[in-house]
Amino acid sequence: MKKNDARPLKQPVTSSKRLFKLAGASASIASKWVKSSASNMFRDHEAKELARKQMYLEIGKELAEALGEMKGAVMKVGQILSQMKDFLPEEVSQALGALREHSVSMDFETVKIQIQKSLGADPSALFQAFETTPYRAASLGQVHRARLKNGQEVVVKVQYPGVREACQSDLKQLRRMLRLMGVVNIEKHRLDAIFDKIHQLILGELDFRREAEQLVRFGQFHEGHEYVVIPKVIDALSCDEVLTMTFEPGHSLIDLQENVAHTEENQALRNTIARNLYQLFAEEILHFNATHLDPHAGNFAYREDGKIVMYDFGAVAEFEPEVIEAFKSILDAAFKEDYELLDNKLVQRGLKRTSTMLEKEFYQGWVDIVKAPFGDELFDFGQSNLHVRSINKLKAEWRIHISHFAPMPDSILLDRLIIGHYWNLVRLGANLNLKPLLDTYVFDVEKQSV
Repeated sequence: MKKNDARPLKQPVTSSKRLFKLAGASASIASKWVKSSASNMFRDHEAKELARKQMYLEIGKELAEALGEMKGAVMKVGQILSQMKDFLPEEVSQALGALREHSVSMDFETVKIQIQKSLGADPSALFQAFETTPYRAASLGQVHRARLKNGQEVVVKVQYPGVREACQSDLKQLRRMLRLMGVVNIEKHRLDAIFDKIHQLILGELDFRREAEQLVRFGQFHEGHEYVVIPKVIDALSCDEVLTMTFEPGHSLIDLQENVAHTEENQALRNTIARNLYQLFAEEILHFNATHLDPHAGNFAYREDGKIVMYDFGAVAEFEPEVIEAFKSILDAAFKEDYELLDNKLVQRGLKRTSTMLEKEFYQGWVDIVKAPFGDELFDFGQSNLHVRSINKLKAEWRIHISHFAPMPDSILLDRLIIGHYWNLVRLGANLNLKPLLDTYVFDVEKQSV
């Protein structure tokens, strides 16, 4: 969530207008695709690749503009898809990444109506004080600071009106758009499964009672972890569309990432924060089989002692134990550089369609990228080029090998989490040796100090 970045949303977009906007964007994108395909019939290979890239740039920009205007579920899906690098071409993912900057807010009259409808009284009757300017705004709702009658500082999360009602039709239309764009080269049933998973996640985010339960649940899990702070729920002022939590102060992780003035003391703090981020998610995924799913830096704050404050538990992923064990076994095969075993594990998990063994060089390139931060020496994330190597490898091999692989809902969620936190460590300029933590959490080696 972006803090204090607010353009007022005077009126919610009606369902018919949302459908019209998506249908219009869909028709425009389909037209671009047909025109580009026809033109490519008379071009050589190099010219076709340049035209393809330009077409994806235009499609991505148009899609991002359409979703950014609409807010709600489709904008949230766009944000999620932007982090799924193996799901969409890089040009489209990059354009959708800009959706993080679209944080339109409700005007305060709409907020008052929502609270009155949901909690049965005006904010002035429920709180000692209530700030009219939003503290944070996001795709599905916004947050205001307030003070309880007993003087306790809290934050109040208020859902945008009409979001829940528009969710299913929005997702159906967006899924159709992606098929028409021709940029998701996977079977219909797999695309449906991915969107069903995304639909479940968004419905979870729109259920503030469920988010309150997750706050309690994750708070209990992290109770013994001194490096994590999670807000506590104020039950009496929470319901389906309003969630009131204790205000847990912290410094902006985004501000720290954007502050390029490195000092030795500053670097030590960055390293501590980065290590704590890595550790808390390793704990959640591998010991809790559930995790806070949105890795955007706006959902975290930090304190001077390196503690991480976690916000927004609407997006939570649950993993079956066998999924985690399969993930660990794939990593184990990769780190052992046993490519035949790796290929077999991918087939067993359903991530690879064919049992035909791919060439060793294909796997070696990806394994080299994955293993790079986990060597025996410190790894400087601030100077990392792993994302550049990944993008170049995807561009070189995406069209050749895409038919062999099949993204699964669970793997896409893990990809989103890993890629998001890789960028958090890059932007923090962390300089760490993560191998001891990897050994502890993935390979069950006895704990070592980091």
